[in-house]
Amino acid sequence: MHATGAFAAAPDALERIADAVVARHLFVPIASSFPLDRIREAVALQAAGHVHGKIVITP
Repeated sequence: MHATGAFAAAPDALERIADAVVARHLFVPIASSFPLDRIREAVALQAAGHVHGKIVITP
């Protein structure tokens, strides 16, 4: 398997990624989670840099 851009991805790429997540072969670190009403804080944290993981916005 190799990395590609979205336009070059195989038709089953999303399914294979989902399967890898379910099987715990792929892990996406979450740095922080914010409710939608605190989105300004989330954007400020991301803009400051040095975030190790993804910033998640919840409804």
